[in-house]
Amino acid sequence: FPVTLSRWGFDPAGFHVRADGLDLSRSYRLARSLDLLDGFPTIVDGPRPPAATVDGFTDPSPPSGKAFYRIEETSP
Repeated sequence: FPVTLSRWGFDPAGFHVRADGLDLSRSYRLARSLDLLDGFPTIVDGPRPPAATVDGFTDPSPPSGKAFYRIEETSP
């Protein structure tokens, strides 16, 4: 399945990302990088199986400055 990010944004609960096209037989996690050079070391949500082919992931404590995020597929 091709995974796409269809929605993202901030609210008082954190930074939220919505991923579409998730495979229900896999697990996913939301990883954060501060500079794109550190290998996305901080896992902020997951790993966990998606609730559906469309699911949301949240960073409850996003940094106050710039950050980069990616959805990573993991083995179940």
